[in-house]
Amino acid sequence: MARVVAPLSTSNASRPALSNEAILQGMTRAVQTANERIYKARDSRQNDMGTTLVAALVANGKAYIINVGDSRLYLYSHVETGESTTGPIESDKSETGPMGGTAPLESGTAPLKSTATLEEADEAQQELAVARQREEYELTQVSVDHSLVHRLVELGQLDPEEAKVHPHRNFIYRSLGGPPPIDVDTFVRTLHPGDRILLCSDGLNSMIEDEDIESVLASERETLDACRKLIEAANEAGGHDNISTILIDITGYLPLPEHPQALANT
Repeated sequence: MARVVAPLSTSNASRPALSNEAILQGMTRAVQTANERIYKARDSRQNDMGTTLVAALVANGKAYIINVGDSRLYLYSHVETGESTTGPIESDKSETGPMGGTAPLESGTAPLKSTATLEEADEAQQELAVARQREEYELTQVSVDHSLVHRLVELGQLDPEEAKVHPHRNFIYRSLGGPPPIDVDTFVRTLHPGDRILLCSDGLNSMIEDEDIESVLASERETLDACRKLIEAANEAGGHDNISTILIDITGYLPLPEHPQALANT
């Protein structure tokens, strides 16, 4: 807090802005401190306690990300196509008929009939909005899984489909609680209004596919509803592990030159 968050929130013309490297170094030091405490507790209690970690600091219109283990961070963001957009497409519920001049419905979605009821019209427009958003937004895993099967996939020794059912898919080679210092992966991603950041434990992504996660983020605009639906889907698929989700919606930010450290509004 003292090394990173406080300088961000109190920066001014007389105080130089923190660089990306300085922010990530401050976050990494915090992770190292946490690891040392867990390691000492593990040693004194003579057990094998440990934990994975994924974290994000949203500032400067960016996400500063760190991860250790196989908890994940996904970014649901706009696909650059060369066309200007202002964010996720939201349906206009005041319309009750077919929408002219818009993209066709997704395959398998029935067109709106002229005799449709208001409820059917509203449902069709919701489907259209989701279909359009799926064309313009995509889900990307930013963090890297420090797991045995992921490493084998990277080395070309295991097929991604085989990794999903591998008996050692839950084995991780890096976590908090190991002998210090530990390696910490860091990332920086530029954010835009309409982006969504999902942090989750492997109890979510080990139960449902990335395509299912993307579908929920595309269809559920309310943050809490999206989290609940993701957890419900993981439980319905088996729920074999703890399921944790954090969803951050980026609604806007102020990247003003005279205030380079303006915090993002989330």
